[in-house]
Amino acid sequence: MAGYLLSIFAGAYLLFQVQPMEAKAILPWFGGTPAVWTTCMLFFQVLLLAGYAYAHGLADRLGSRTQAWVHIGVLGASLVLVAWQAVSWGAPGVPPDSMKPAPGSTPVIEIIRVLGLTVGPSYLVLASTSPLLQSWFGRTWPDRSPYRLYSLSNAGSLLGLFSYPILVEPFMGLRAQGWVWSITFVILFASGVLAAAAGLKTNGRTEQSAGPPTDRPDEAPNPGSLARLMWILLPTCASALFLAVTNQLCQEVAVIPFLWVLPLGIYLLSFIFAFAGNRWYSRRIFIPALVAGTLTAAGFLYLTYDVSIASQIAIYSLVLFIACMVCHGELARMRPARRYLTSFYLFVAAGGAVGGVLVALVAPIVFDGYFELHASLWICSLVAAFIWVKGASPVRGKTFAVVIGVAAWLALLGGILWMSRADYTRDARFLARNFYGVLRVVEVDPKDPTRSRFRLMHGGIAHGYQFRSKSLAALPTCYYGPQSGVGRILSDHREPMQVGVIGLGIGTVAAYGRQRDIYRFYEINPDVIRLARGHGGFFHYLSDSRATVKVVEGDARISLEREAAAGASHRFDVLVLDAFTSDAIPTHLLTIEAFRLYMGQLKNPGGLLAVHITNKSLDLRPVVFAAADALGLSAGVVESRGAGIVTRYSMWVIVGRSAQDLASLSGVMSRANDFKRLSRPWTDRYSNLFELLRW
Repeated sequence: MAGYLLSIFAGAYLLFQVQPMEAKAILPWFGGTPAVWTTCMLFFQVLLLAGYAYAHGLADRLGSRTQAWVHIGVLGASLVLVAWQAVSWGAPGVPPDSMKPAPGSTPVIEIIRVLGLTVGPSYLVLASTSPLLQSWFGRTWPDRSPYRLYSLSNAGSLLGLFSYPILVEPFMGLRAQGWVWSITFVILFASGVLAAAAGLKTNGRTEQSAGPPTDRPDEAPNPGSLARLMWILLPTCASALFLAVTNQLCQEVAVIPFLWVLPLGIYLLSFIFAFAGNRWYSRRIFIPALVAGTLTAAGFLYLTYDVSIASQIAIYSLVLFIACMVCHGELARMRPARRYLTSFYLFVAAGGAVGGVLVALVAPIVFDGYFELHASLWICSLVAAFIWVKGASPVRGKTFAVVIGVAAWLALLGGILWMSRADYTRDARFLARNFYGVLRVVEVDPKDPTRSRFRLMHGGIAHGYQFRSKSLAALPTCYYGPQSGVGRILSDHREPMQVGVIGLGIGTVAAYGRQRDIYRFYEINPDVIRLARGHGGFFHYLSDSRATVKVVEGDARISLEREAAAGASHRFDVLVLDAFTSDAIPTHLLTIEAFRLYMGQLKNPGGLLAVHITNKSLDLRPVVFAAADALGLSAGVVESRGAGIVTRYSMWVIVGRSAQDLASLSGVMSRANDFKRLSRPWTDRYSNLFELLRW
C-alpha cells in the first residue's frame, strides 16, 4: 500500500508544482499579462483530461497485467525525455531561450507550443497517476474506498502549489528548480514501477481477460445521464470561477506566483474537504453562505476601484472557497461505485477543462471586458439554486418559499452584476479586449469644447488623455506634464535627443519631440499601437510630433535584448520605463538584470532612466532604489501634484550613473528615504510584491 500512497502523493505534488514554475519561466516572454497564467491553466487542464482519458482507457479496456506493463513503458519513455532535456538544454523542464516567441506571433498558440515541448509528455504521465492507481487500489483492496485517495492526491497538489512561492521560488533559480523537479520525477518513476509491480504480483492469479472486475449489481447502479451531466457541470463552474478570480486579482496588482497559487490552492482545498468525508460539507451552511458571499462579491465588482487590495483578496477568496465547496461537495455526494471510478474522474477532468476553455478562449471573444467573473458568479449561483430547490422539502409551502427565495437571490445578484457591467461600458467610444487586457476610450466633459478630452483606460486605470481642442491638443497631459519627472528631462534640452520609451500608451511623451529628435517606443499590445497611431481619431500625439517616431512591437525587454545581441547600441539620452497592465507592473521589467540592460542602452555619460511608479496599490520606490544601489547607480524621486484637469499627480524615479548626471534635477528631486527597504533586491529569480502593497 505504501507504494500506492507515495506514488499518488508525489505525482500530485509534481503535477501542481510544475505549473507555477513553467508559468514563471515564460511570463516575461509575453509581457507579464494575467492571460499568461490563464492560458497555462488551460493547457494543464486539457492535459489533465488527456491523462485521465489514458487512465480510463487502460482500466476499462485492458487486463491488470497489461495495464501495469503499458504504464511502466510510458513512465520509462517520459524519463528518457527528461534525460534528453537535461543533456540538450542543460536544465530539464525549463524552456530554453531559443523558444522565445517571434514578434507578432499569437501568444496563446506560442504558450501552448512551449509548454507542450517542455513538460507535455511528463505532465500527461503525472496526470494519469492518481486515477490509475486508485483503480488498481480498488482491485487490490476491494473492501476499501479508493475515493479517500483523491483527498490524498489533492493534498499533494496543495503542498506542491504552496511550497513553490514559499520554499522554492525565493531560494532557487529556474534552472535549479528544473533539476529538483526532475530528480523528484525520477523518484516518482521508481515508486510508480513499484506500484505497478505490486499490481502484477497481486492480480497475476486473478486477472480477467479485460476490463475492470464486475461489482455486484446492488453495488454498481448506473449513474444515469443527469448524474453524468452534473459530473461535468459542477467542476466546470468551479474551474471557471477560480480562473476568473485569478484574472481579477492579477490585473489590478501584478502577475505573481502567489496570486496564481492562492485561488488554485483554495480550489484544491475544497476538493480535499469534499472528498475526505461527508462531515465537511453541509447544504444548510454553504448554500446560504453562497447567497451572502455572491451578493457581497457583486457589490465589490461594482465598487472595485474604491475597494482596497486586501479587501478584494479576502472577499474573492472567501466566495471562491464557498462556491467550490458547494460544487465539489455536491460532486462528492454523487460519486459512483468503484466500477465507474475512472470514468467519473474523466468527466470531472472534462469539466475542469471546459471551465478553462470558457475563461481562456471563449471569454475574450464573447466579452469586451473582464466579465467572466460576473458570469461565473451568476452561473454558480444558478446551479446551487437548482440543487437547493431540488433538495427542498416536499411540503408544498416550504418548497414554494425556497423557490421564491432563490429566485429573488438570482434576480438581485444578476441586477447588481449587470449594473457593474453597464457602469464599466457606459460612455465608451472604443472598447476592445485582447490577450493583454481591456482597453476603453471614454470622452470626458463632452459638452465643454475647452475641456473635452479622450481618455484611454486600461482596466480601471487612466493611461493618458488628449484634449480635442486644437489649442490644447499638443499639451503633454496626465502623468507626463512639464512638471513631472519625465517632463523636466525632456523639455530641458537643446541638442537632438535619442529617446526610448518602454510602454506606448497614447504616445503622450512624443509631444516633447523636436526636429531631429528620435523617439523609439516599445509596445507589446497591438491595440494600443493602433489607437496611438490614430485609429478612431481619438489620439494623435505620434502623428503630430515633430520628432522622428518609431514603434517596435513586442515585449520591450525581449526586443532590447535582441537588439543588443545584434550589436545595436542606441545610446539613448533618456530611456522612459512606463509599462503597466491596468495598475499592475510587469515585474520582469524591474529586476536588476533588466536595469543592467537599460543602462547598457543609455549614453555614457549623461544618459538617464526615468521610471514611472505612480500606482494606487504598490509603493514601487523600494524596488527601483534597491536595483540602483545594487548596480552602483544614483537615483532620486520627482513628484508632481498636477495642475487642474491638464495633469495629474505623478511619481517618477530618475536613475543615472552618477550624481553628476542628475545635477540638473537637484532642485526638484529627493532621495525619498521615507519608505521601507526591501529585504533583498529583485532579480529574475526573485521578487516579492507583498513588501510593497498598500493594503
